[in-house]
Amino acid sequence: RSVCFGEQTFVAVGTGGRIDRISVDKMVTSLQSPVSQTLNGVAFANSRYVAVGDSGVIVVSGIDGAFQLIDAVTESDLLSVTEFGENFVAVGREGTVLTSSDGENWDELDVDVTNDFISVDSNGENCIAVTREGQVLVMKSLSLWDVLDYNEVYKDLGTTFHMRAICCCGQGYLVMGMSMDNDDVPV
Repeated sequence: RSVCFGEQTFVAVGTGGRIDRISVDKMVTSLQSPVSQTLNGVAFANSRYVAVGDSGVIVVSGIDGAFQLIDAVTESDLLSVTEFGENFVAVGREGTVLTSSDGENWDELDVDVTNDFISVDSNGENCIAVTREGQVLVMKSLSLWDVLDYNEVYKDLGTTFHMRAICCCGQGYLVMGMSMDNDDVPV
């Protein structure tokens, strides 16, 4: 479901709680997972990997590389996670947004969004999360953020679309989705 790079190693996560370490020489090692829920996202910051998944599951790698389950902060499915500076930002169903500086202690932001945040990414200066419906959370810091409705703001200026994912590309972002007028047309 997701992969990230950190400390010369890729970590991939997926269904059934699967966690794999992939070295730069392509050796794959399956790691013991403390959960059986699907893991939807993984990020690396502060020498730690954090993976998030269904039913609010969060697992964090320790110094020894083993993943440990963190006490539940939410019951909502967490769909994506990213590093933002030296922090983690996780997003999920029903507008869930969680932040953490260490991957173990999490705070929930009240962003007044009820749709599912399906994807989040960061370029270090900004962190942006999107919903399928076109709501965009733009964070300048963990305490300074705003939500805009892309499809409302740009309805007469550009193509309105159902968002599927966001990806940081240098200082810019790439948002992918499908046209609201025709679900067969990628945007």
